[in-house]
Amino acid sequence: MTSQQLTRNFLFLFLSNVIGQVLALAALVHLARVLGPEGFGRFSFAQVVSLYFLYLADFGLQTLGTREVASNRDVVPKLVRTISLMRAVTASVSFVLLVMFAVLLGRSAAEKHLIIVFGLSILSSAVLLEWVFQGLERMEIVAIGRVLRGVVFAALVFGFVASAQHVVQAAAYYVAGIVAATLALFLIYRRQFPASGSGLRVQALRPLFLAALPLAIGSLVTQVNYNFGTFALGLYRPDYDVGLFSSAYKIILFLWAFVVVAASNAILPMLVRAHSTGEGDLSAVVARLVRWFAIVAVPVGVGGMALADSLMQFLYPPAYASASNVLRSGIWIVSIVMIRVVFENVLLAGKSEKAYLRGYVAAGLLNVGGNFALVPQVGLPAPIIVSLVSELGLCVYFFVQSGVMEGKQFFNLIAGPVGASVIMGLMLKFLPFHILALIPVGGAVYVASLILFRVVSVKELRYYAGSFVRLRR
Repeated sequence: MTSQQLTRNFLFLFLSNVIGQVLALAALVHLARVLGPEGFGRFSFAQVVSLYFLYLADFGLQTLGTREVASNRDVVPKLVRTISLMRAVTASVSFVLLVMFAVLLGRSAAEKHLIIVFGLSILSSAVLLEWVFQGLERMEIVAIGRVLRGVVFAALVFGFVASAQHVVQAAAYYVAGIVAATLALFLIYRRQFPASGSGLRVQALRPLFLAALPLAIGSLVTQVNYNFGTFALGLYRPDYDVGLFSSAYKIILFLWAFVVVAASNAILPMLVRAHSTGEGDLSAVVARLVRWFAIVAVPVGVGGMALADSLMQFLYPPAYASASNVLRSGIWIVSIVMIRVVFENVLLAGKSEKAYLRGYVAAGLLNVGGNFALVPQVGLPAPIIVSLVSELGLCVYFFVQSGVMEGKQFFNLIAGPVGASVIMGLMLKFLPFHILALIPVGGAVYVASLILFRVVSVKELRYYAGSFVRLRR
């Protein structure tokens, strides 16, 4: 893959995630205002519960499918039939398990109903064909689905959610966004791949199941690392505390989704091919990725830490002000994960599922055990403390297991962004501007510092700006 193709793929995913996630975040901020901390806590807890079962239903099949399509595009129709059948089976089982969990959970009937409504997203996501277009590197089609999902959810929330009594409707609107994206991508797929080929053999499901199993466990454990803090708070603390935590954590997940997910989706097909061409080429590709990911990741952490109070005040009413500390420390999770996904995808591209699985299982066990131990005693800060420790450990583990870079080279690549980010952070902390002015000014100071430290050149920035302009045309 050329630099221009990588830029094209990343920009499509980045911009689509920006649009989709900005709309989703705006809708969630509206819900936080309308529902209040207690109602928003119930909404967030139910959403997190459904996500665990959603990823159980996915069973790692999206990642597996993306990798197989990137390796051999001639098998797309057959692969879609096989994986879609497998996902339909796992989704049905997962939804039944969710209903059983909701019924047995010691919550009110209204909260159980809310969890089941969120769980309907499992059935729709089973036939979401985003993974096909990721493997084909048709990121503009992936972008359509992600933007549409955000548009539908936001439009319905702003149009029809006006009081705390509308919490179940809000969950239904979240599902409606996924349904809209699923239908749109299915129609596009059918136009590009008309029904053809032989039928599906059930015998093909067994090797698919075995190949997906390590990815499934890793994917489920990933969700433990993402969301178990919210789940643990829901078990041990009042809904009010869950609402406070979620208000800050939604911002973290917003950045996670539109930066980290876009980056991860864009680089996996490229690393699959680089891995097949030889270690020398792979090492050069990884070094280039780490450099650019660090340029984005480090200022996210420093800037988020400096602007946490202002951002919470800008987005939420005063009742949520005490959640600023969650955002101030938790924003570094995004920075760590941005670096981690490079080495994680190196393992996936090389089919090192066992190493991938071991890392995620260890991190998941640490996350679960840490939250159960700390949440009852520490409260709101506990999930962030545990996540920072587990994500940093997982990042180091994947770095070592990938074996494509020396520690000295890694620190040389991140030194420049760290220095430029410190200058930016000092400016953000002491300038008495409104946050809407601080963000672009901070960005300009950061870019100028990168140029001053010779991390990037003006020529290089012009090249990427030109690539963006060409994409828009």
